[in-house]
Amino acid sequence: MKKWIYLLIVTVTIYLNLLYEWKEGGSVLAAEIIFLLFCLMMAVFGRRRISAYMKMDRIMLEQKESCAVKIRLKNPMAFPVPVKVQFCYRYVADGKKEKRKYKVYLNGRQEQNLTCEMIPKYCGKIEIQMRKVVCYDALGILGITKRPKEKLFATVMPKVYPVNLIVSNRTKWFPVDGESYAQDRGGEDSAEIYDVREYRAGDRMQKVHWKLSARENTLYIKEFSYPLGATVVLLMEEDTKGSRVGNLFMEAVVSLSAVLLERECAHYVVWKKKNEDGIMRILVRTEEDLYECIMEVLEFSPNCLEQNMEEQYRYTYKNDIYATMVKIDTGMKLQINGNEKMDMVQDGLELFFHSVEIVV
Repeated sequence: MKKWIYLLIVTVTIYLNLLYEWKEGGSVLAAEIIFLLFCLMMAVFGRRRISAYMKMDRIMLEQKESCAVKIRLKNPMAFPVPVKVQFCYRYVADGKKEKRKYKVYLNGRQEQNLTCEMIPKYCGKIEIQMRKVVCYDALGILGITKRPKEKLFATVMPKVYPVNLIVSNRTKWFPVDGESYAQDRGGEDSAEIYDVREYRAGDRMQKVHWKLSARENTLYIKEFSYPLGATVVLLMEEDTKGSRVGNLFMEAVVSLSAVLLERECAHYVVWKKKNEDGIMRILVRTEEDLYECIMEVLEFSPNCLEQNMEEQYRYTYKNDIYATMVKIDTGMKLQINGNEKMDMVQDGLELFFHSVEIVV
């Protein structure tokens, strides 16, 4: 505003010089232009010397939770510099942006901390940056923009809803047949031996390693392997309408995976992106596995998932054995073992998970 007022004054001065014989008019106009150049020089010095740095205490955030980003502004010069900061954070998945503007008056040789508040509305990864730092002359007439390259990244975790899920006896006691075996525990899969140890009271004679026992002249027991497989497959896919991956979709997937883990039901989370050749699947047996899965899901772009995942999965993993297949599509429909699809958002996702009994 001050810039336009000053330009109006200069314009009026020029007009008066042209219209009237004003002896001092030339000197007045020259003084106005010299003063304007002086202001421009102050703004240029301010742009070159003012420094701005961002700092963030946390990189893991919750939806609709207030979080502060601190911006440190430093003026090493003797004269004051008014500064305007445009703060912005962008959701990496869909490009949505939130912007804030702040004005700060930096006195000579002063450092000042600016606190920028952000309240993320959606889950996913966010990019945080200062889009612009505009440095003005002392009177705030002219401003020069600098664009800091510094960026911070944070992850907004999806909300996990309590789910009314029941693990059926069929799924609970389903024999797991995995392609690999645990390296830290034994099991009951006789297809592969996990370890061999000396006989202890109570061991079954069917597990005796007879060849080794005969050679060592003492009884040795075979410990069988624990197969790393899953009884439930959780498929993510795009619906036939081409609906976008959204906030509710991510919340639904993570909520189901979390409750399966809570019920001690090992499961695969499976998807295929359109720009990738192979199917991606993560075996979720521990909290670390769930965290890895969440980080992958939060990387999804709006239109990244393939359709008809069940057919592709069966073709890729022909020998895979599981008790239950759960499908979630981007249209927020849930289907279990090919049964009728259930609309998860008709009455709200939280109410659906609370009121509908999901049996796997």
